[in-house]
Amino acid sequence: GLTPTLPIYCDLVKLLAKSKEKGAAERADEILREAVAKFGGEVPVETYNIVLIAWAKSGFDDAPQAAEQLLVLMDEKSTPVASSFTTLIDAYAQRPFWEDTIQAERVLDNLVEQFLNGGKEELKPSIATWTIVLSAWSR
Repeated sequence: GLTPTLPIYCDLVKLLAKSKEKGAAERADEILREAVAKFGGEVPVETYNIVLIAWAKSGFDDAPQAAEQLLVLMDEKSTPVASSFTTLIDAYAQRPFWEDTIQAERVLDNLVEQFLNGGKEELKPSIATWTIVLSAWSR
């Protein structure tokens, strides 16, 4: 039989993640994990980020935790960038509970620490990253 290539997996993940159907984020996450199992570190950062965005927009109660688990996998197999963390921060910050705002700030603190200790420019928090956390605290 035919075996899907990495570009096929990435396209499928992108289509699912951008779908408005209920459960799309979860399905995109599953397919991404299959791709990671097959191709490891070859999976592009953008593919992870698309699924992180899908989780953040999904509205599911456990979306921030699912996004964070994906970021952990991304950290093991690839190299997250500031926008990856910003999406996770946004997933927490959208929730109406103080505990989630605290989690958003925790992720920001982690990002800042990694940037300051590693000096990697791709981990530099953007103004948007800071604004998301400040907006969450102001509610």
